[in-house]
Amino acid sequence: MKNFAIFIMAVMLVSFLVGCGAQNVEMSPEQEAYQAEMQTRLDEMEQRIQALRQEAQQLDNEARPQLVQMADDLEIQQTSIRGQVEQLSFVNPEQWEDVKASIDVGVQELEAAYQQAEFLLEQNS
Repeated sequence: MKNFAIFIMAVMLVSFLVGCGAQNVEMSPEQEAYQAEMQTRLDEMEQRIQALRQEAQQLDNEARPQLVQMADDLEIQQTSIRGQVEQLSFVNPEQWEDVKASIDVGVQELEAAYQQAEFLLEQNS
């Protein structure tokens, strides 16, 4: 629940920043590379979450509902982060580092939550 609240706050921050200057801002090559890297990482994570969900649904023990819920939560986190990444081109240069830091934290938390779900799946397979 704590992670969800952090992601909601981050989405609100990006929405606020975009609302304050809702015009496309030219990004530096470094910023464009960061955005592309994050999109790739999120695409890979999306595939991993779907694989986790499929494996969880094949279980016939009490871990199944918990793992399915974990996959749902992972998808929510991943979607929230993807929204932040997509909005990077609208964030003014002064706020870019703050939004980048928020995305970095979100990705780290997403990966940690995925590792927990993967561990639980391994324990129950």
